[in-house]
Amino acid sequence: MNHQPYENWILDEEHINSQEQDSLKQHLKECPECFKLYHSWNKVQTELKSTPVEPAPAGFMRRWKYEFASRQREQERRQARTLFISLASGAGAVLIALAIILLPDFSFISLLVRFLTTVVKLFSGIDSIVSISRNLIDSAPTITLVVSGLFVAGWICLAVFAWGLSIYRITTKGVKNK
Repeated sequence: MNHQPYENWILDEEHINSQEQDSLKQHLKECPECFKLYHSWNKVQTELKSTPVEPAPAGFMRRWKYEFASRQREQERRQARTLFISLASGAGAVLIALAIILLPDFSFISLLVRFLTTVVKLFSGIDSIVSISRNLIDSAPTITLVVSGLFVAGWICLAVFAWGLSIYRITTKGVKNK
């Protein structure tokens, strides 16, 4: 026999219509299992309704709310961390896939050789500029070197003076926003 609708009607809190009530009463007369379930469930409901509710100990709600809030914050932190790691991993995977698809074939060794070649060319160029500058300085008359040295020193002194004056004005008058 199919007990499912009768068990649902017994355990359900909602009211059933009169036709279903008649069918349930008839079934309870015929089926001892459902009859036992019906009476047991009624006893449980009576016990629950008659049991007095004890008040919570002092400070319980405050402690419970604090613990709940801290657990919720920790869960939000974990979720944010998980989301960040997931997004970063996904973005990294997409970048690697795009690099594999779009970049030409290369090997690490050829990349390293090209880098070192560029560094050697850079130092060679710097050495050329230094040697040309030395040759110009060696071939220039002494008076030209003295005048150009004084000119550069003058500009450096002027820049340092302007910087010092600016710092002095800022410290005494402050910065005014317009």
